[in-house]
Amino acid sequence: MRRFAKLVKDRAFRESCREYILEGDKLLQEALSCGVKPEYVFYLEGSLDGSLTEALKKLSVPLLCADERVMGKITDVKTPQGIVFSCPMPELSVPGELKKGPYIILDTVSNPGNLGTIIRTADAFGISGVILTGSCADPFSPKTARSAMGSLFRVKLYKASYEELKTLFDRSGIPFYSAVLSEDAGLIGSLPLENAAVIIGNEAHGVSEELRKLSAGALIIPMKGETESLNAAVSAAIFMWEMTKRG
Repeated sequence: MRRFAKLVKDRAFRESCREYILEGDKLLQEALSCGVKPEYVFYLEGSLDGSLTEALKKLSVPLLCADERVMGKITDVKTPQGIVFSCPMPELSVPGELKKGPYIILDTVSNPGNLGTIIRTADAFGISGVILTGSCADPFSPKTARSAMGSLFRVKLYKASYEELKTLFDRSGIPFYSAVLSEDAGLIGSLPLENAAVIIGNEAHGVSEELRKLSAGALIIPMKGETESLNAAVSAAIFMWEMTKRG
């Protein structure tokens, strides 16, 4: 139990264990359907149905019946769903080369809800991968996992430094563009993005100047209202729609 509680609260511990926490029977079923074997499952009596129990037993997943007091210690929500489980954390290292397709790059996107929503949206649009650079929120924190839903099992996630990012995309022959608020940026839709990547920047500061200089250009989403900017997850969704609308 103490280990689970630490996995919920401590990012460094999650990364050292290569394990993270999820909740609910729906996500547990999605994990199994995606071929992900849970490490451990805690459950309140009556929360696991028969078919799910049998599937977990066939995989020799440890099933640990817990009371509400224990459940309250291994989740960060006030009302636990009755099932808390852990999954192995996938490797996020970049491959030698990326296959052609649309990608989203996140530069220091710090809000876990935004990060999870972007991962879920990338799943919906069939984006080839999401690359994290800079100081992004933890993709495997409980808050991110809740926002991403089952998409964490399906979307390819990578982590790279600015230099690794530039080398990877040059080697792969895929250009990447910065989404910015600037008068000299090209309008979204002015360039083909089916085989390109778009960088979504930090919620407060946007794309870093260093990364913008490395990119092939800048793009902007025109706005007619009075607001200064769009939410990072909303901006990413608009760009992902643009990337895949011809598919």
